[in-house]
Order: sequence, then structure tokens, then C-alpha cells
Amino acid sequence: GIVLYNPDIERLRSNITAIYKQVKVVFCYNNNSKNTGDIKELIKEFENVVLIDKKENLGIATAINEIAEVANKKNITWLLTLDQDSICPPDIIRKFCKYIDDPKIGIICPLIIDKRRPKKEKPKEIVMVTDYCITSGSFMNLQIFRKLEGLDEYLFIGLVDDDYCYRILLNGYKIIQINNVILDHELGEILPSKYSKFFLRLGEAINSEKIKALSYKRKVSAMRVYYATRNIVYLANKYKEYPVYKFSVRYAIINGISNIIRSQNKIETLLAFFRGLFEGFKGNKEKNRYH
Repeated sequence: GIVLYNPDIERLRSNITAIYKQVKVVFCYNNNSKNTGDIKELIKEFENVVLIDKKENLGIATAINEIAEVANKKNITWLLTLDQDSICPPDIIRKFCKYIDDPKIGIICPLIIDKRRPKKEKPKEIVMVTDYCITSGSFMNLQIFRKLEGLDEYLFIGLVDDDYCYRILLNGYKIIQINNVILDHELGEILPSKYSKFFLRLGEAINSEKIKALSYKRKVSAMRVYYATRNIVYLANKYKEYPVYKFSVRYAIINGISNIIRSQNKIETLLAFFRGLFEGFKGNKEKNRYH
């Protein structure tokens, strides 16, 4: 299942080409993209690609829930979810399927590599238990997905994966990461820093990933800041009986300040942050906490 919103068509072509022969069917869920005509033309190139076309942007949580519902009707038991800019390796399904017989596994996920960022050292273990993975590249056990009632649609796009992963753990299931499966995925928009070459060379010289990371800066989206702030506050209340730091008002404020400092448009980001705080508390009153 690939969730689409104004995708780069050539990157999407690479995405579909990499996965369509490995699976029975590819569902492309189109969240009212501006280039819907181009998407429809592209999909005609593939026999087993089905378009779920929407006239409004319903967000990633609703998209995956609806893909899962269609998949269930086709008796599909495991669903691979992908962002539009993710490129799978040619053996992702074969390698993942080695682990699907364990009924306690809620998600099987790959190692994520963003080729635009400095390389990090790969984990030595082939298989490791983890407490978090992003939705892109997640191979989801749909029986467990149904038991947990899917993704929280209130979250729309922010922290959808954090919330679902936490519910998997709270309900006694597990997430495993297969480190010899590499997903080519672009993690947000990034820009080179003023002294990018210097930090890359210095990082290489002293073998420091933190120094290398100073070679680029993430482009801050005011919309993302709004959803992150709103949803952290909402989740702080949802899990108030099972508290974790990343779901706390304190973390929402620290994360918001960090984004405002790094933002290219500080006033817009500041306003988005305060709106997120306000609506997060408002949302708490309208939604039941986890139980």
C-alpha cells in the first residue's frame, strides 16, 4: 500500500517498479494530489496496481486504515506500507516472510537509509527487536492490526507511527527490524549547511556521526510543527496511565522551541506551534484516552 500526495512521478515509478513483482497487488491511495492525471497514466503501466482515488486529503492514518480494509476483504494477511518516495530492495518480501510465523510480531521493518545524509554504521545484528519504526517499509500483521483497531485517524499525519508502535508494545506484541533489508527512503526535506564540506571532512577525520550531521539542516515545515505539537499533547493525555517522555507536554514544548530556532520562517512556525498546543488540549477533551 503506497500513500500518495503530490508525488514526484519518476520517483513513484521507481517505487512501484521495485515492489510490484514481489506482491500480489499494489494499492496506491491518492490523497487528492495535484498531479492525479499523471498518477493515473503511470498506473496503467502496471497490471497489478489498483488506484484508490480520493477527492480530499484524508491523511496517512485514514489512508492506511482504508488500504488495510480493502486488503482484508481480499484475505491478505500481511501488508507492506510505503511512502511515495521509498524504494524497496528486490528481496524485501522474501526476507520479511522468513519471520511471519511468529504470532507475536506486529510489524517487521527494514533498516532505513537516506542516501542524501552522511552514512551511518550499520547494526551488526541481522535481526533486532525495536520499539519504533516508521510506517514506510512496515510489514504489518493485519490480524494484530484489526485487534488494535488500526491507526488513530485523529493524528492525520503526525506521530501516526509512534502511536501504533506504542500500542503494539502495550498489548504484548513486538516489532522486529531486519538489518540486511535496506529501504531507500527520504526522511524529510534537507538543505546543505553553510559549512557542509567542512563538517563532513571533520566528521570523517574523527569518525563522528554527530559532526557529519552538521553538514545539513532539516527544512522545517510549519504544518509539520503544528501536527507534531498538537499530537504530542493529545497522546500525552491518551497515554496518561502509561506515560513516556515523547508523549508529554514538556517534550512538545522542547520540540517546538527546537523547530522554531531552526525554522526558515520563525513567525509562521511559532504560530503553528501555539495553534498545535491549543488544539492538542482541545482534542484531548474530544477523544478518549487509551485503555
